[in-house]
Amino acid sequence: MDAGVSRSVVAEDRLSLRRALGYPVFVFLSLYLFSVAHVSLNPDADFPDDGALLVWTLMQTGVACMLVASLVGVLGRMVKIIHLGLLVLMVGTTVGDLVELYLHRHFNNEQVGGGCVWLSVLRNSSFEEVSEFLSCNVQSYEWLVLVLFLLAVVMMCLCLITTKVSRPTIRSSLCCLGCCGLFLIAFSRPLPYADLLSQTLLAKADNDEFEDFKEGFTFKSLSAMGKIVPPQGSYIAHADKTNQPFGVIVIGESATRRHWSLYGYRRRTTPRLAAYSTEIVVFDSVRASHWRTIQAMMCMLTGKNLQNAANSCMLPSIIQSVGLTCTFFSGQDHWGYWEGADDLFFSQCVKKTYLSDLRRAALYWDYDLIGQIEPDILNSSGVNACFVHLKGSHFEYSKRCPPEFAIYSEETKDEISVLFPHSRAEMAAYDNSIAYTDRVVGDMIDLVRKNRQCSFVLYVSDHGETPETTCRDLSQESLWEVPMVIWFSDGYRTMFPEVVADIERRKDEPMTNAAVFGLVLELLRIHEVKSVEINGGYR
Repeated sequence: MDAGVSRSVVAEDRLSLRRALGYPVFVFLSLYLFSVAHVSLNPDADFPDDGALLVWTLMQTGVACMLVASLVGVLGRMVKIIHLGLLVLMVGTTVGDLVELYLHRHFNNEQVGGGCVWLSVLRNSSFEEVSEFLSCNVQSYEWLVLVLFLLAVVMMCLCLITTKVSRPTIRSSLCCLGCCGLFLIAFSRPLPYADLLSQTLLAKADNDEFEDFKEGFTFKSLSAMGKIVPPQGSYIAHADKTNQPFGVIVIGESATRRHWSLYGYRRRTTPRLAAYSTEIVVFDSVRASHWRTIQAMMCMLTGKNLQNAANSCMLPSIIQSVGLTCTFFSGQDHWGYWEGADDLFFSQCVKKTYLSDLRRAALYWDYDLIGQIEPDILNSSGVNACFVHLKGSHFEYSKRCPPEFAIYSEETKDEISVLFPHSRAEMAAYDNSIAYTDRVVGDMIDLVRKNRQCSFVLYVSDHGETPETTCRDLSQESLWEVPMVIWFSDGYRTMFPEVVADIERRKDEPMTNAAVFGLVLELLRIHEVKSVEINGGYR
């Protein structure tokens, strides 16, 4: 009898021990697997070898799991809510790692970026844009992996809910306090990238950088701005429609005038525009409104600084409101918040064309835009203005100019290669991109000259670039100094000499590229009507 009781007691003790250890062990294994998956899937993870990865992840996850699992000693069953919350956070991050891995397979690094860029892009896009992006870029087997992973997560959650936990005791509570101390000691040093749980609990959120980037502008707010139409009668167009000017507004990308030979650069990067020296107006003192594309574009298309740009009418909306017609063509990638803002800024254009939509599986260049814009230039009526957004000199520079048009290389020996020997390849690639932009804009001018009697072509860059350094340095003047030139046809100079004279008079004045707003309205002969209230009425 005593032996039976003894065996019963031992059995109960073992059952109690299994119950006490079962839940913490399950929590440890699940969170440890998530940590391993997080580092293994992330393309930016950098570890000396797999052994080091496993050791780091095991150690950090183990200490963290001892903390959260030992909370059972204080909270009992309530701790399951905490663990479910952590599980949900890490499921989201792991799905993010999977999608980021897929993106790195389909796109180069500059298109994907790092961290949670993809998440910020998709989160701040419309449902239609996200659906289009996923359908084009996530393959069927990749969807299958995601579905299987989510099914495994559902099973894990069910196990988490049904697994029994031990009741709080004095011993378990003391153990919890000890684990808290060990946890704080272990994480007193900088957090390693290896452990997802510790990053979730203590690290700064990845999205903070994005919050700083967008500076208060969300997809919804930008979308609302793109739909704002000026009040009827607030703008009027040139009365003689038969002599209405036609214009091409070319928005460059990451071009600094310090690398334009038109502005005195030693390398001959802009020979085509230099050939038009008697037909163009060169602005010598234009600075970028912002060092990022979206913010600079907002200033250019509203004519205001960034703080006052909200709830303003976009330039295409004003052009359409006076009975004129504008179209838009882009060499920029067309998906998500950062690369899809063009769709919002130019939402009022009657037609929007993206090279990335036309040639998703093929390589395309800015010169391909000429073929897209040609029908509007050849049409002598209907379209009054074409906006063109180049890929220009956006990083990576080596991918902005076809190899057969490259002029400079790392082996090029000249004054520039002597001044910057540490970055010859980058400088050569950047200068090639500038020379290629010169070729694109020059051929656009030729096409307009042949087919439009009264016309102009305006080129301006959104911001500059710093190819001399390894990253964008806000203190470098090359990041802020941008080129701006306007070509006029002989017919335009004859028909509107006062406009040409006024622009030539102002070409040396200091200004930002937000001046594009007023310049385009003046060039298209669109005037803002200033109503004055008299005796309760308006005149």
